[in-house]
Amino acid sequence: METNLMDRLKLAAQTLPKSQGMAADFIVKNQREAAYMTIEQLASRVGTSTATVMRLATGLGYGGFTELIRELQEYLLSHPTLKDRFLQTDTTITEDELWVRVAEKHVQNIYATMELIDDRSLAHAVELIENAGRIYLIGIKACYQAASYLYLGLHRLLQNCELIDSPADDLAASLHAISPGDLLIGFTLPRYKSPVSKALSIARSRGAGTIAVTDGYLSPAAKEADVLLPFCYEALSFQYSPCAALVIADYLITAVSNRRPERTAEALDGVEAITAQLQEPQPR
Repeated sequence: METNLMDRLKLAAQTLPKSQGMAADFIVKNQREAAYMTIEQLASRVGTSTATVMRLATGLGYGGFTELIRELQEYLLSHPTLKDRFLQTDTTITEDELWVRVAEKHVQNIYATMELIDDRSLAHAVELIENAGRIYLIGIKACYQAASYLYLGLHRLLQNCELIDSPADDLAASLHAISPGDLLIGFTLPRYKSPVSKALSIARSRGAGTIAVTDGYLSPAAKEADVLLPFCYEALSFQYSPCAALVIADYLITAVSNRRPERTAEALDGVEAITAQLQEPQPR
């Protein structure tokens, strides 16, 4: 099913009328972003009409746009390998334009992520952080940078955070320590083989709050989350991009710091004072 879907879309991009071909090409090159778009959003991004997108779906043999998107989502759940992702990249981009194209792709991810997340979910996430006894954070591979960045910012403000490393013993010990009123924030992307989703499930069973920063509602982590913060992560390379997840992390840090300016100033003064002491030369 996976190969047939991509082959049909690629063929459609070359053989169907121009506007339909553009829509097919967009889906091929922006698979994970397109998988969570409405027909109106996709038509707007391509610069065509919803009727044209519907004609593309029916021309490919689907009963409608929803059926096409459902199969695309199932395709994405098949977790393509690194080689598969590389084979999907556009290797015809010249070196002269590559820098701009890479930067544009990350900007597109950020704007698409802004459309995916509503204000209520963001506010709920901030409330969970503010009210948590202790905050645990976990992210594997491409998501580790975002988890680490959020940990660094929140711990400087709240001094109640722990970044969980991936070894099973460390994860088990941290999960054992989680109590009601605590919070686990998990960052995860396909292939979903990391322990993040299971960790969220365990934390929830122990009475802790959970926030999942992941690719969308089809992620196994989504059903274990009190708050879901989806983000787009497509890249021009074979790797996933954590840029939009870093923006989410930066928002959460900024929102928490702005909630109580006096608390923030006091906490940062304390951190700076200790930093200065650590940099003082040791007496001989």
